Formats: sequence, structure tokens, C-alpha cells
Amino acid sequence: MEQDKLANVNRRLLLTLKTLLDEKSITRTARVLGQSPPAISLALRHLRELLGDQLLIRDGARMVLTERAQGLIKPTSEAIASLDQIFAKNAPFDPKCISVTFNIASTTSMTTILLAPFAARMAEEAPNANLLIRSIEPEFDYESALANGDLDLVISDWPYPPPGMRMLPLVEDQLACLMRADHPLAVRDRISLETYLEQNHISPIPTSLHYLGPIGGRLAETGHRRRIAVSVPEFNLIPFILLQTELIFTSARSFCEHWARILPLSIVDAPDIFAPARFYILWHDRSHASPQNRWLRARLHTVAQEAVRTAR
Repeated sequence: MEQDKLANVNRRLLLTLKTLLDEKSITRTARVLGQSPPAISLALRHLRELLGDQLLIRDGARMVLTERAQGLIKPTSEAIASLDQIFAKNAPFDPKCISVTFNIASTTSMTTILLAPFAARMAEEAPNANLLIRSIEPEFDYESALANGDLDLVISDWPYPPPGMRMLPLVEDQLACLMRADHPLAVRDRISLETYLEQNHISPIPTSLHYLGPIGGRLAETGHRRRIAVSVPEFNLIPFILLQTELIFTSARSFCEHWARILPLSIVDAPDIFAPARFYILWHDRSHASPQNRWLRARLHTVAQEAVRTAR
């Protein structure tokens, strides 16, 4: 029986109900909706049958809402809004009109050179949007965060995305070694593999217990291992530690160039066994067609290209 009643409800009838609840008058409702009073009277009779309530009753010279009708004001408005949202045609996407928080997680040094120019681009093109950047710790389930919408994107240097993840290459950058300006190796153009393995290294804490990263992974492939003397939670702590130690740090050249312009640090080419670092954006299928996620991906890609060119 309830299903039979629902089959007789459409947006037009809901709109008539809402207007009757607002206007408390058949005549005014007819005027607002551009219909005749007899047509509204017929609709009210139909609504009374469907809802089992009089809805509007006469109180002297005026009409007043019944208790049931009073309780229908909010859900009726919400039902119409929901229907409009479901069936409305997609409006052209305008980033200036969005008011959202973009949640991005990053495991790489690329965030350092991306964040400032991207924030500037976002302030210009999407002034009402906010940006939240977080790191990825080993215990953080970023796949679930992408799947349930807690994250919009992940920036990483993983060579292959996990199953179910989309991937877009951002940039490719050569690896280099960063060290203090008066480091004994700072006079060289490139560090040999033998010399590289003799050094004490500094590295961010791994984001996964199983993934060695592009540097550790390549060394393991060739049967080598470096000594990581210091591990830190954040890439941007590393340049300051380098200033007071003889540690060396291996990263994308654009990251090294960025810090060498700020602090008295030197850059030397990494051993030639290392392939260039390849950075990616990862996202979930759930947001693949989202206009705002597409805008976010496109702008990050553009900014990354520009930022690496500038850093070089």
C-alpha cells in the first residue's frame, strides 16, 4: 500500500504541498504556481488522501496547518532539494565558485617545490578552496582514505599504483646528492658508487615497511646497501641537519636546487646506477570523473612541470 502511494507522488505534487504549507491558502498557492484554484483544490484533496490528514483546516477566516502538516514543512523542502540535486543537469565547472578543502597526501620531496606555487595558483583560480597537505606514515592506510574520500590525491614516487588506483605521471627528475658546501665530496661532479656506499646517509623515515623507495630499491636490485645513519620524519628537516654533519642526502635534483639557493649546500650528481626519479599523482576511481578532482589533477600537473623547470 505504501509503495502504491509513493507511485502517485512526483515533484509537481511535492511542490504543490510545499507551497500550500508556506502560503496556507489555496488562492495564493494557485497564484504562486500559476495554476487555477480548482486545480490546487484537487491537488489538496489528493494529498489529504495520500497522507491521511487534513493538512489545512479553517480557523475562522483563515486556514491553519494541522500538527501533521507543521511537521512536513522541513522534510518536504528537503525532498524537493534532493530531487533537484539528483536530476539537475551538471552546470559548467567554475573553480571560482567551489568552496571545498582539497586533501592531498605526499610521500616525496616534490611537495617542497610544489606547495608554494600551487597554493598561489589555487588562491587565484579557486579563492574559496582550502588546501590540507599531510604526510604518509607507515601505519596510514592511504588506499582506504582515497576510497572513502578522506583524501583527494596522493603524490608519490612509487613506480606502480596499487590495484584500483589511477595514476598520472607528474614529472621526471634526475637524482642528486645534497651536502654542506664544505663537505669533502662537494668538489666532485659525480659520486662513484663505491664512494657513495662508504658515506653516512640521511633519509626520511620510510612510508612503508615493504617498499624501499627508488634509491633503496635500486641498491637492493644490484646487491648493495647504504648506511642510513639518520632518519627523520620530514624532508625539509634534512637540509638543516646537513649543515652540521658530513651526511649526504639523495633526492630529486629540483629539491636539491631549491635548498642550495637558500642554504650553503652543494649538489653533486648521484651514482649513475640510479634512474631518474618519477613522480606520480594517485587517485581513486570514485573521484575520477569529479570536475573538481580533474581540475586539481590538471593544476598540480601544470605547476609541477613549471616548478621543476624553475628549480633547474
